[in-house]
Order: sequence, then structure tokens, then C-alpha cells
Amino acid sequence: MEKSKSLDLSTMLVFWFLVSLVRNSVVLAVYLLFSVACFFTVHEHYGKDCCETKKPPPGTVAVSILKH
Repeated sequence: MEKSKSLDLSTMLVFWFLVSLVRNSVVLAVYLLFSVACFFTVHEHYGKDCCETKKPPPGTVAVSILKH
């Protein structure tokens, strides 16, 4: 009778360990997908707004003003 209880306990512990491992893997996968989606969204908007260089019209001199 004692062996049956310990077997049930070890089986239950293994089961809960596997459930916890699967749950943590799913949470990690969702987190990584969300992070990658945010990265690409921010990168796409940053590339459009910030990094476009505007060329001056031909025949004009470009002057840059430095703020201190």
C-alpha cells in the first residue's frame, strides 16, 4: 500500500513538472513573439520618420545650425 502512494506522488510530481514546463514554454514563446513584433514595428516607424535625409534643391547651399 505504501508503494502505491509513493508511486502516485512521484507520478503527480512528474505530471505537474511537465505541465509547468509546457506552461512556461508557452509564456516564453508568446513573450518572444510580442517582443519581435514590437521591435519590427518600432524599427519600421523609426526608419520612416527619423532617418530620411532631405536633399536641398539644386543650386542652394545647405547650412546646418548646431545648438549648444
